Amino acid sequence: LKEIAEMGKTIIMASHILDEVEKVCSHVAIIKDGKLLASGTVGAIISDDMLVEVAAGDLPALKAAMEQLPAVRRIDEEDGKLILYLAEEMAPAELNKMAFEQGLALSHLRVVKKSLESEFLEITGGAKAN
Repeated sequence: LKEIAEMGKTIIMASHILDEVEKVCSHVAIIKDGKLLASGTVGAIISDDMLVEVAAGDLPALKAAMEQLPAVRRIDEEDGKLILYLAEEMAPAELNKMAFEQGLALSHLRVVKKSLESEFLEITGGAKAN
């Protein structure tokens, strides 16, 4: 497909293997129930938000502390962890320090690389590709 695209040809394909779509395609469109939800370059579709997973013994207190950060756009809770959507980059050490200053010891801290699949799930409200 890449060779054909390099010849200046446009290829339209449908796939549920979003990892491959991310590697092969330059542009994507996300359609659900016949409605176009998003379209553009792969880079534009994949959000600029920084995602960080954090956890601590007192998850409600951690969530309350993280909600005070100006960079936090959204917080999801999943499997005993908070997923922070940060509108701007923030050093993991800075998050750890901020939690410590609030009397919270982080038991988990991981920066998550966003993918087309994670963005697809966010755009479609969690519906799995099929």
